[in-house]
Formats: sequence, structure tokens, C-alpha cells
Amino acid sequence: MRVSLPPALYALASGAFAIGATEFMPAAMLPEIAGNLDVSLSRAGLLISGYAFGVTIMTPVLTSVLARFPRRGLLIGLMALVAVANALAALAPGYGFLLVVRFLTSFSHGTYLATATTAAAGLAPKGRSAQAISVVFAGLTIAMATVVPLAAWISATLGWRVAFTGVAVLSVGAVGAIALSVPDFPMGAQRASGRDIGRALREPRLQFAFGMTIVGFAGTFVAFTYLTPYLKQVVGMSAGGSALLLASLGIAVSVGNLLGGRFVEGRIYPGLATLFGLLALSLFSIGLTAGSPILTGIAVVLFGMVMLSTGAGLQSLAIREASLLGSGVADVASGLSQSAFNLGIVLGSFVGGRVVDSTLGLRGAPVVGGGIAALAVVLTLVAWSFERRNPHPAETHPVEPIAA
Repeated sequence: MRVSLPPALYALASGAFAIGATEFMPAAMLPEIAGNLDVSLSRAGLLISGYAFGVTIMTPVLTSVLARFPRRGLLIGLMALVAVANALAALAPGYGFLLVVRFLTSFSHGTYLATATTAAAGLAPKGRSAQAISVVFAGLTIAMATVVPLAAWISATLGWRVAFTGVAVLSVGAVGAIALSVPDFPMGAQRASGRDIGRALREPRLQFAFGMTIVGFAGTFVAFTYLTPYLKQVVGMSAGGSALLLASLGIAVSVGNLLGGRFVEGRIYPGLATLFGLLALSLFSIGLTAGSPILTGIAVVLFGMVMLSTGAGLQSLAIREASLLGSGVADVASGLSQSAFNLGIVLGSFVGGRVVDSTLGLRGAPVVGGGIAALAVVLTLVAWSFERRNPHPAETHPVEPIAA
């Protein structure tokens, strides 16, 4: 008899949903935020890159410092921080205040996901821990598919502050769901040591995996950060039309995230090279079809299909390579893979801002993003060549991949 997954997993997923909305929502509201707070689009883009930077640098620190706290209380506290921070963002008197609040909000992001996935594995029926973890991470994908396009519409009609208020309410709901359904887990185990982190960072195969993640997602977020103003100002779409297209992109992201993991299974390097190639092609297509809203729309949906499709493969690759160094290093690699993802967002948003402020303007963002994605293809092929010239030892310790 098949045992169903416990309801507590969906409470944990609701927290991931609120965090996903918090991270990606500003990308849909940049024109309104920039206009209301009287800053340039590139400065408004720092609300995204600043958040990702906070996730990158604080996740390893906070997961180590807070590891000994009871998990249920820690999860509630982290979600409460998200709720308060989004409420403060809605009341922000100026750009500087909003930027600081976004940075502080990011402290809960990686720590919540690390704690929630550990709790999910503990709650799962025997042999279904990976599926339980995937339920939690599904919250991030669903947020991309629903909240981002909804935020674009709310921001254009009711104002961006209303959107932040809505996410604060969602976060309060997640606090209640966790408090009611997640059991009181004991304190977590001791986190990995600095020595384990050093071993992971010195391993060439892991250096390639993290580099592929950083470069690939940098190319993605050069374009995605400024996609909403690009659709409105360059392509000439209305607020309603761009919101509808963003909704289509979100659905495509959800589908592509699932298909991408299956596509790379058993052929990790050629699969990732193919997906990065499709990512570059989609971004070039967005830049070359600006004169036709229909063709641009098709290119944006293709972009959505491959935008996050490499995530599961890249994380699986990092865990696989680290498993040769011991299970402790495999845990480290999983966390560092998430940091690499967010570092890619930081770099992509930064480069995108420089492109938008240059003579290339908004038109240059998808083309430059495509060029960076093409570099990810090259890096993947180099990593694949290194793998073939330096084969794994015959004895390996396979690790079950975690959904991205």
C-alpha cells in the first residue's frame, strides 16, 4: 500500500512559495518601483541582485550558526522575518530603505530552504525523501509561475506596495501552516566544517560545476531582470499583454524545470550543454524579434522552458562529484551550488544594469545574456573533456539528487 506524503510538507512548501515570491517579484515591478522612487532602472535592479548577494554570503554563515536550534521554531522565526520584511518594504519611504530591507530579507532565504529540506527528509515515508524534498522546492517554481505575472498586473494597476503587502500576508499564512502542522523536531546535527568547504572548493570537478552554474544563471538574469521593461518599452506591449506573457513564461518555467532534470539524467554533460545552448538561442531570439510581439512572445516562452531547466542537473552534478570526497562534502556541495546560483543572479543583474545604462540600452540585455549563456556551453564542454581525460575511480558513492 502506497503511503501518502504528510501534510506538513505542503506547509513547508508554502514557506518556499513565499520566499520564491519575495525573491523574483521585483523583476516584474521594476518600471513602477523605479518611477515611484525616482531611480534608474539599473539602480532598481539592485533590489534583485542585492537580495541574491545576501543569500550568497549569509547562507553558509547562518546555517552553521543556527544549526543547533530546534527546526520547527527556526522555520517559524525565519518565515516571520520574511513577513515583517515584506511589510516594511510596502511602507518603504525611499529607495535606500527598500534596498536595506531587501538585503535583510535575504538572510532567511537559504537558511529556510536548508532547514525545510532537512525537515522534509525527516518527515518523508521510507524511500521517498527525494520526492518530499521536491515538494518543498516546488513552492519556488510555482511562485515563478503565478506570483511574478500577478505582481506585474498588481503593480501596474494598484501599485507595487500592494504586491509587497500581499507577500507579507502569504508569509503570515505560511507561519500559521508551519506552526499547526510541522512537528517539533529536535535540534539539527552539527554542520560541515570549514575543512569540508575547503575540500569542496579545491576539487576541479566541483569548480567546473559551480562555474557552469554561475555563468549560466548570470546569462539568464542579465535578461530576466529587465524583461518586463524590455517588453513594455522595446517591444511595445501593454501592461496587460506583458503580464499575460509573463504568466506564460512562468508556466513554461514549471514545465521546463521538470523536463530538464529528466533530460540530463544519464548524460549530464551533453544534456547540460544542450540546455545551455537552447538558453542562448532563446535569448538571442528575444533580442532579434523585438519588432514582432508575436515572435517575441514565442521566444520568451522558449526562454521560460530552459530558464531554470539546468538547475536540477547542475545540483545533481555537484552532489555526484562531491560524493567521491565523502558524504559530508556532498552536503557542502549542495549548499555551495545554491550559493553559486545566487552569485549568478548577482552578476547577471549587475551586468544587465551596466548594459541598460550603456548605449546598448534595454535592447542589448537579451543579446548580452545570450552571449554569456553561450560561454556556459563552452565551459560545460571543457568540463566534459576534463571528465573524460580524468575518469572517476571505479568505486563511487552515488547520492540521490535533490530537486532544484
